[in-house]
Amino acid sequence: AGYRNIVEFTSTLEQHHPLSINTSAGNKIDSGILFTTDPQQAYSFVSALVTGRSIQECHECLKTVLGSNHSLSISNSHAP
Repeated sequence: AGYRNIVEFTSTLEQHHPLSINTSAGNKIDSGILFTTDPQQAYSFVSALVTGRSIQECHECLKTVLGSNHSLSISNSHAP
């Protein structure tokens, strides 16, 4: 997707979608991206938690780096 390496990719995501902590809600993640693997140690992939106030907000986060031509299926795991 035009990135030289995983570190550049993850840095771009972090710059556009920094992690926001809601201190009034007991220090809970409010929005942003949290990498669950260390990008500095990664060779071929990283895993991440993408958070937002809505599914659409999370989708916008991913569109930042994936572009508009990607295929992304979004489902609500809490739906009956």
